Amino acid sequence: MEPQETDRTPGYVNQLSGAMDRLANAIGDATTASRKYAKSLARATWALVFATIVLVAVTAVQVYLAATSSDEDSTESTVAARASR
Repeated sequence: MEPQETDRTPGYVNQLSGAMDRLANAIGDATTASRKYAKSLARATWALVFATIVLVAVTAVQVYLAATSSDEDSTESTVAARASR
């Protein structure tokens, strides 16, 4: 009968090894969660970029319409002033 090999590793080394395994698993879980939320954050950022572009375009159209309508108003008042002379 062969003698059994006895684990002569001190207990703190086994505890440390187990802790390192749990830490590796926790880091893996955190990485997975981080990737998930990073994708959501990227989508939200692109949605904000799109909304900003739309707001800039709408503002530009409003400025253009305000500028052209004030030009028409001033042209009409100039024509009316000249006609009354």
